[in-house]
Amino acid sequence: MMGKRHQFTKAQIERYVAAARAADPSAVIELVTDAGTVRILPDSAQQQEPDNPFDKWKSRRNEGQA
Repeated sequence: MMGKRHQFTKAQIERYVAAARAADPSAVIELVTDAGTVRILPDSAQQQEPDNPFDKWKSRRNEGQA
């Protein structure tokens, strides 16, 4: 049984991400493959304010438990 061939190497992905971050640190990076899409968000996008009231309440409640 033959294994599935990788579309990208780890080194290639690291170079792509580094180049995108150098060009625009707030860029959203997407790697599209046959298996699906990998989306890498900038650090600032991951720390955004929650959209719904429950998540806002939960984040305020857990602030002191870090």
